[in-house]
Amino acid sequence: MMTIMPILAIGTLAASVENIGPVAFRKDLQFHRDFQFTVAKKLIQFIIVIGLALVWRDYRALMVSTVFGCIASTALSYALHPFRPKWSLAKATEIWGFSFRLAAINFASYANANAEKLVIGRVVGAEQTGIYYVGDEIAEMPYSELVAPTSRVTVPGFAKIKHDPDRLKSAVLKVLGFVALFSIPASAGLVLVSQNLVTVLLGPRWIAAAGVIQLCAISAGFCALYSIFGNLLVVLGRLNITMLATYIHALLFVALLSPVVWHYGIQGAAGLKGALAAVTFVVYGWLGSRALQTSMQELIAVLWRPLASAMLMVCVCLSVAELFPSPAAALTCQVTIGIACYGAASYVIWLASGYPDGAERDLLELALGRVRSLRATFSMLLRYRN
Repeated sequence: MMTIMPILAIGTLAASVENIGPVAFRKDLQFHRDFQFTVAKKLIQFIIVIGLALVWRDYRALMVSTVFGCIASTALSYALHPFRPKWSLAKATEIWGFSFRLAAINFASYANANAEKLVIGRVVGAEQTGIYYVGDEIAEMPYSELVAPTSRVTVPGFAKIKHDPDRLKSAVLKVLGFVALFSIPASAGLVLVSQNLVTVLLGPRWIAAAGVIQLCAISAGFCALYSIFGNLLVVLGRLNITMLATYIHALLFVALLSPVVWHYGIQGAAGLKGALAAVTFVVYGWLGSRALQTSMQELIAVLWRPLASAMLMVCVCLSVAELFPSPAAALTCQVTIGIACYGAASYVIWLASGYPDGAERDLLELALGRVRSLRATFSMLLRYRN
């Protein structure tokens, strides 16, 4: 450990002097440039770690590749953007004031995300901690794979139009509808297939993780939704209220976690996480509606269609769950039927609602545009062959 930490510190030092210029790619909505920068960093680190792993065949490959990845990221940040940092204290008070509050929010968010692993390890041991960790990681996939990339787009997008209340309100409601359209069925689907998913992917010895997945999936679904309002409040500079809400959540979670785990084990920890996420969603929804000067009814109007479609999906999948002989067959068919049922239900409910503007319309127009493009390409190829 004493050898590893000083070497990794070199990478941290290199990352600390990275050029801030590439942030402008997202601010100016140049996402192709941001994509190039991100992929180049990952690709360089991947090549280094594979090469060193083939040579050394031990942990040093990962350690050294992490350091070289940080160095390569810093070098790329200066090569891909012309901005050059200059020493100045003109905005020091403003920057440190914002950064301190944002760091405090991130600290509380870290406590929310990792406190249960520390407490579970101390109360019920390493085996239960491992089961909880695996279940929580699987359950959070809808959030980590959908909302985290979405935040890279929404934060600069909200910042660009924050002085236009009508456009900002429309953008937030559209993003909320888009995230709800995917995160709600994803969370409901994980609750539905958790038993078969664990049996097929991890084996019967991990079956205790299924209950954790079910409860943590509920938490991840709420987190995917309320994080949009968190991003909105940060963009609008409402850091004090965001920090207060985050710390109240963290303090309640940490205070209640030990007795809950002691009495109910890892299932209790997952249930507490889901309950607090539901409360936090309500709080952030209320704060977001006030910031946008809109009503909770308008927010509910965006969310009810994905929720109703997901409920229909769950009912259909539950009705066919017993028809399949093996967990693998049941998992495959439930996922296939669930996707088809949710898509059909979403479309029918959207039509019955009078074709409202929202994520469904945008996705339909995008799909039709792709179909037209493929049709034109196919027609061009036929003419070329003839």
